[in-house]
Amino acid sequence: MPHQKRRLRMFERLERREVFAVDLDVVRVDALFDHAMPGQEVAIEAAVANRSASDTSLDYVVEFRWSSDPVIDATDLLLAAIARPGLAPAAFDEWTQQVAIPESATHASYYVGMTLRSDGGAITDTALDHQSVAIVYSSLNGSVSYQGRVNSVAIRSYLGESVPILDDVPTWLVIHGRNSSPTSPNLVQLDHALERVQPGDQVLVLDWSAAAASGSLGGAGENFIKPVASWAASVLSGYGVSGAELNLVGHSWGAYVGAELAERMPASPGTTAGQVNSIIAVDPAVDYPGGSYNPLARGEVNFARNSKYSWAFYAVRGTFGSATTAATADEAFLVTASDHSKVVNVVADLFTLATSPAAGPTSLGGQFSFERLLVTHSPNSTWRPNSYDSVGRRTNRGTFEAVVSATSDGFEVGSLKFATKQREFIYSA
Repeated sequence: MPHQKRRLRMFERLERREVFAVDLDVVRVDALFDHAMPGQEVAIEAAVANRSASDTSLDYVVEFRWSSDPVIDATDLLLAAIARPGLAPAAFDEWTQQVAIPESATHASYYVGMTLRSDGGAITDTALDHQSVAIVYSSLNGSVSYQGRVNSVAIRSYLGESVPILDDVPTWLVIHGRNSSPTSPNLVQLDHALERVQPGDQVLVLDWSAAAASGSLGGAGENFIKPVASWAASVLSGYGVSGAELNLVGHSWGAYVGAELAERMPASPGTTAGQVNSIIAVDPAVDYPGGSYNPLARGEVNFARNSKYSWAFYAVRGTFGSATTAATADEAFLVTASDHSKVVNVVADLFTLATSPAAGPTSLGGQFSFERLLVTHSPNSTWRPNSYDSVGRRTNRGTFEAVVSATSDGFEVGSLKFATKQREFIYSA
């Protein structure tokens, strides 16, 4: 359903077209939505007054129209023409009108207005709501190709295609990996955890499952990492989502789609070209044999370079994650007692702990402040950076900041280990 506005908006009265003994005026026109999708029914509040000195009740017709500019006239798109009967002198007619947004409506901002016609057809008044409304889509669809092989791709809300994609709010984009899809249970759990990070953010998913499908042993989907990233960057920036409000979360190959996507985003306020607000890489994958994409190539992947701040999680016990690329994040964390798939569940659980009301400065969840990741873009001042090597040994020349230990089943957070200059700490979940 469209977002319902909480305040009455002023409208702009335009020049009176004709003046007759019939004197019908628009008192109010108020579109009760900030955004809507093509084909959706929306509500408009209307009020009309009969200011005629005649003793005769007046029938009239209201034309609801919309325009791409703040001027309503007979050339603008007609949404509905409604006949209203018998308005007595000095009386008001107030009602809420339902109209349908045309299926052909394109993503843009529009103004809603009213034109009044007397029973004889003469225009007596025209006015519009001076605050524009946005037409948005519920899915961004396209296709990508590699050496003649074409696959469909899409971006949508993780809640499904009935939910609109907004272009003016902080946005999370979750990207699955090889032989996976947005409906994988571990990723759905991660989506729900991200929804709680900051109220008002939207959580979207990038579905490239057809391109990522590679069979039990194949690596063909790796060839589509850059084509998918290029498509997504073009579609999102063209839709109005800026790098400054975009946060990318990718698992396995999806982490590289995210890195390449970020690299292709145009500059926006608060970012440079090729940079998004944040990247979270969940067990970024090893280089798969036979594919054209090599994440270990010099300068290919650098999560810190392509974001204002980044986190990466590497599953120590897994065999498909890359410690090398994970270490390119601003903060990198080892996850023990889990694997390449279950680590997504562990990260989702960690984010749930981080956004819990109990996540104080001395709690496990409190060490993963989203304020640091999303706003201040700053490291944790408590722990000593680079305290652990890729197998979890404490060292002065490591590449990982802390160690997250999973529970015995590998799905949840059990404890967190980190070091300061003086000592090592272990927090339990």
